[in-house]
Amino acid sequence: MNSFEPSDALRAVLRQAYDAWEAEDWDVAAEAFEALVAAARAEDAPRSELAGWAFDLALTHKFRRDWPAARDHGLAAA
Repeated sequence: MNSFEPSDALRAVLRQAYDAWEAEDWDVAAEAFEALVAAARAEDAPRSELAGWAFDLALTHKFRRDWPAARDHGLAAA
């Protein structure tokens, strides 16, 4: 059973990240996902949630063609 309840601030960053994702604004998405992953870690989000957001962070870097960052974040997500 998952009892994790994200804060309003975390929910706001989550919304910002996926809004930028939908708009294919990869620079904004990368910044938002960086903030999201950091905030989720600070709130002790479960690994199952954190891994998905970290993987999406890696994908934003892939779409930006920042291959080293995509690789590093992808490995961290795994």
